This record gives sequence, C-alpha cells and structure tokens, in this order.
Amino acid sequence: MRNVQEIIVFLLFAAATFYIVRRVWNSMRKKDCGGGCAACGGIDLKAIEEKIRQDKR
Repeated sequence: MRNVQEIIVFLLFAAATFYIVRRVWNSMRKKDCGGGCAACGGIDLKAIEEKIRQDKR
C-alpha cells in the first residue's frame, strides 16, 4: 500500500512540476501575433513612439 501512495505522490509532483515549467516557458517565449491587442503581451514601442509624436503635433 505504501508503494502505491508513493507512486501517486510522485505522479502528482511530476504533473505539478510539468505544469509550472510549462507556464514559465510559455511566459518567456516571445508572443507577437501582430494583432496589436494586449492578449499576447507584446509591446510595440515604435507604435507608442509614433503615437506620442502625433499627439505632440
């Protein structure tokens, strides 16, 4: 019975570790879909600079 419990704990630990590593990996990858929305986390600094220049005129 103890071996079964250890296997279950190991599987839960492995699944949790995989989940965390995947979340970190996905957050570090560059996501630029070109849509210009905030969903992908991409920041277009050139577009922001151009908007500031236009607002100053």
